[in-house]
Amino acid sequence: GHMLQFADIGRKGGEFYRDATFYPLPGAFHFLGFAFDVFGPSVRVSRWIVLLEFSLFVAILFVVLRRATGSQSWALVGVLGLWLYRIWSFPHWQMYSYSTTSLLVLLACVWTLLIYFDRRDLRWLGISGLLYGLGVLCKQDYGAAAGLAIVATLWLFLATESRASRPSLVVTFS
Repeated sequence: GHMLQFADIGRKGGEFYRDATFYPLPGAFHFLGFAFDVFGPSVRVSRWIVLLEFSLFVAILFVVLRRATGSQSWALVGVLGLWLYRIWSFPHWQMYSYSTTSLLVLLACVWTLLIYFDRRDLRWLGISGLLYGLGVLCKQDYGAAAGLAIVATLWLFLATESRASRPSLVVTFS
């Protein structure tokens, strides 16, 4: 309930951290407030967003797992495991949360990073960086953990590339 209340406060012109006090960064609250502007403030709207976010998360997870394992079967096992977890999870997974929004955006960041690795098109790296920033804006501690994993992945990518095809560190990390 507090997510919906705080998003509505922001939508009505209230100031976060003055009129509504919370610890995470305000990205998910702004997103929900925008959805309320478009569709009207209601629990139903927030539940539709949760359904959409989880559906996108599962679809992207399948793509990432298939790429990581090289197997459609293992990717399906991972997706089925996530579905089972979702069914038996705590009720907070059934309500709009900054955690779910952040996880979705950070997984999309990983997906676009994998696209960059395949295509070597810096636009995908830029999109990945933008998504990372939006994920941090929704929940900073998830962003910190994802950031460590992403930097390690980029470092490994650069270290295993042949010198001729390796992008410079300046281009990759700028």
